[in-house]
Amino acid sequence: MMQHQRDVIFTGVAIATFLLIATLLIARYIARGITYPITHLTHAVNNISDGRLDYRVGVRSGGELGALEAGINAMVSSLEEAEKENQQRYQTLFNFSGDAVFLLFEGQIVDCNAQALRLFGLGYGELAGQQLSTFLQSAEEGEEELRKLLDQKSPQCVHDDVDMYEVVFLNGYKEAVDAEVCAVPTEIYKQKHLLVLARDITERKKAQQKLERQANYDAVTGLPNRILAQDRLMQAMKSARRKEVSVGVMFIDIDRFKNVNDTMGHAVGDLLLIEIAQRLRKVVRDVDTVARLGGDEFLIVLKEISAADDAEQVAKKVIGAMNEAFVLEGKEVYLGASIGITLFPQDGDDHHELLRNSDAAMYKSKNEGRNTYRFFTSDIGSQASYYMEMETHLRRVIARGELSVHYQPQIDIASNKMVGAEALLRWNSPVLGEVDVERFIPVAEDTGLIVEIGAWVLARVCEDLTEWQMRGLPQVRVAVNISTRQLKEQGFVDQVKAIVAKHHIAPDSLELEITESLLLENAAMSAHILEQLKRLGFRLSLDDFGVGYSSLSYLKRYPFDALKIDRSFIRDINHDPDAAALSSAIVAIGDSLGMDVVGEGVEEQAHLDMLSKQGATIAQGFLISRPLEKSVFEAYLLEAKVEEEALAEA
Repeated sequence: MMQHQRDVIFTGVAIATFLLIATLLIARYIARGITYPITHLTHAVNNISDGRLDYRVGVRSGGELGALEAGINAMVSSLEEAEKENQQRYQTLFNFSGDAVFLLFEGQIVDCNAQALRLFGLGYGELAGQQLSTFLQSAEEGEEELRKLLDQKSPQCVHDDVDMYEVVFLNGYKEAVDAEVCAVPTEIYKQKHLLVLARDITERKKAQQKLERQANYDAVTGLPNRILAQDRLMQAMKSARRKEVSVGVMFIDIDRFKNVNDTMGHAVGDLLLIEIAQRLRKVVRDVDTVARLGGDEFLIVLKEISAADDAEQVAKKVIGAMNEAFVLEGKEVYLGASIGITLFPQDGDDHHELLRNSDAAMYKSKNEGRNTYRFFTSDIGSQASYYMEMETHLRRVIARGELSVHYQPQIDIASNKMVGAEALLRWNSPVLGEVDVERFIPVAEDTGLIVEIGAWVLARVCEDLTEWQMRGLPQVRVAVNISTRQLKEQGFVDQVKAIVAKHHIAPDSLELEITESLLLENAAMSAHILEQLKRLGFRLSLDDFGVGYSSLSYLKRYPFDALKIDRSFIRDINHDPDAAALSSAIVAIGDSLGMDVVGEGVEEQAHLDMLSKQGATIAQGFLISRPLEKSVFEAYLLEAKVEEEALAEA
């Protein structure tokens, strides 16, 4: 019994041992066939994920695991090929980019392209290992932020958008290079890098600066132009408000500049402008602004002055500087300066008002003799407003039919017969009323409207002459005033010729009156134009002879038919020996040159008697007749015709 039990126990232990061994063998088989390959595959995947694309899985199994191992190897080969293509593409972009490209690791340059070497003028060995931030001199905005980004050990994207910086680098030659820079954090082999792109914009900046200079500075003198001058004035006003001080604004017109420019040519005129600019700079402080507004007009902005005396002292220096001789092409030229001065805040609260008021004050100084200065006053302001209002209305006078021509008869002193008349312009404005010709003609001259108005007067006179001829009225010669601005207008001779031809008027029925000032401004041009007019058959007369810079030499040079003695001499001819002597001398000059001499402003019989005694040929003035409207003058002509016919019958 005992033996049987032992046998059973032995048998059970043997079976259990067998089963255990079998289980261990099966487990080992499973480990070798499944677990080990999976562990091997896990190790391989870890290597691949670490970037080792050259790693391959040893195919040790058959069946499905073997297929998986082969598939992983095929995938890695594809990734390796794609990576090589990406590397080649990246290297191509890196090397052939038009921009400089830097790759930074912990702020140091670890790679860069050829464009980067050209940007800094250094070799690869000289740039590699350098901190890019050490080349950065300045940035227009965000310099501190950019320096931190370039020097970061582990750069991070701060914004979703990439910031662009305009910077100045110092290259290897310590020369400034303007560049646009952007920096993009990137990761290469799990290491934080910074990719920096820099574009050289030096030429673009130069072009931009050139354009800005052209937009803000005068091309001839290099001075600030009107745009920049206004900006400087506004800045000065802002500073003055804060510091409770004044600003002086000086509007300067150079006297006689146009004469020099017309006589000696624009090239010489430009040299003169440059010299004027240099002299103006010398009479002001560095903080002040001297600007050229255009033509012969300049502006000075005096910053932070305490009183009007400060501006006055500068004005005196300006006039003194302009009065010193300018030497041009070996000739001495003398100029002057008419200056208008305003003060901020006394004379205006915005820059437009200050400029407008200083301009008005400048015109006041010109009207009072030139080569002087005037401070703006309320009276000048009223005059300036009136001037502007007058200009506005003048621009519409022809279209509105507000202009008219009156005729003042002229008589032959010896026979007392009418031989002609002078056409005198009149303006009757429904707003301004009857406007004195001495008030609106200067405005028309300044604005250039005189050209259009003058052409209208000439055409109207020709229309009237044609009408009188058709009606059988006595034919008289009509004198028409020609302004300096008109005569200098290109195509003036052709314009006069066309007007006369249109109305079928004989040129000798018109007498064109020229003022002395024109002859002084451009002798050569004036002589040429007058010769053309004379050849066409027009009579020419010199108006207001004796009140300007009269010279016998130009009387011989120009083809005048008549001299007109100014009314200022006629007025005093009977009680002022000097006036009588001058009048007598003018008559003698005209007689010796074969010219008629016309006495203007004859208001008394004594005036007429004296002119007759001196030998003048023609008289005009209130004693003979006031200027007459067209219809009244026609009656005057008709009366003269009747008298002439009566004398003929007798």
